[in-house]
Amino acid sequence: TVQAFWSITQARTEAQVSEETIRNWCRRYGIGRKVGGRYRINPSALRAMLNLPPDRGTGERATAA
Repeated sequence: TVQAFWSITQARTEAQVSEETIRNWCRRYGIGRKVGGRYRINPSALRAMLNLPPDRGTGERATAA
């Protein structure tokens, strides 16, 4: 299966933090990585870091990277 990744905007909406915080978390905690110059965030890693249930949704669609 193809792993779906989120943009910084989708991740910040889910986490309710700033885009800069998401970038910092990508660098510090490895919840995402740069692909083509843009960060792509692993929703499972973000939810695990925030201790959120894996099926909690934002109403936004994740995009495949």
